Amino acid sequence: MSLAREHNFALEPPAPTSPVPLHHQIREQISRAVADGRLVPGDYLPPEEDLAGQASVSRTTIRQALAALVHEGLIERKRGKGSWVVEPRLDQQLTELTGFVEDMLSYGLEPEARVISTEVVSADIFVSKELRIPDGSRVVRIERVRLADRRPILFDVSHLPLEIGERVVNEDLRKRSIFEILEGDLGITLNEADYHISAVAAQKPIATYLRVRSGTPLLMIERTTYSGDGTPVDFENLYCRADRMTFSLRLKRDGTRRKSASTGSASWVDFRRRP
Repeated sequence: MSLAREHNFALEPPAPTSPVPLHHQIREQISRAVADGRLVPGDYLPPEEDLAGQASVSRTTIRQALAALVHEGLIERKRGKGSWVVEPRLDQQLTELTGFVEDMLSYGLEPEARVISTEVVSADIFVSKELRIPDGSRVVRIERVRLADRRPILFDVSHLPLEIGERVVNEDLRKRSIFEILEGDLGITLNEADYHISAVAAQKPIATYLRVRSGTPLLMIERTTYSGDGTPVDFENLYCRADRMTFSLRLKRDGTRRKSASTGSASWVDFRRRP
């Protein structure tokens, strides 16, 4: 049992003369405790009244601090159960095309895959469109649970053209990524990918594999990866735990757009699907 579960974690009274609001000082104390390992995922914080007594502040101040920590994704709160530290979210920067293994290694986590199924199926209208093959063509479908440090992060449903897919499934997909096999074994240069991100509710059996309740919000990424000559070689549906992953990118303002807005003209391009 951790120190926090025994309620041995204690707040220090904030500095009343500091220009920093009291609830920000409380939030910072708890945040530092998570950062330096004094509080770890699964640890429960003391009740609000105990925290207020330790810090000599009102329960309203404590609630403000805890609400900020919930917003930051550091803790969860439930009425009747209290507040506890949660697994930190992994923030993926969408600046270049990378695979799950590369991403997890960059966080210092051990990537792992559990292969649920591999089979040859007929491509439906959507898969055939993304892979630019005739409707009903045979493709290889691969389902995997992707884990980091043995904790499930996402459920991956991949579709590959038959010739490529049959070679991929002959490799050990528990230890090797599809990107690694395509580039290292098949000599296919991966150049770019289209990403489409939406919110979905976890359905069984995906919810079971990700260890969440049915209906839990997930981030679903549709990713089509292209080779150097622009041929689509891999279409994936990535169902990500929204409590474990976030996605960030930086966008630049286009000066020509500002100019066109000032002259009252504008043009719109639909980038949702590659023609």
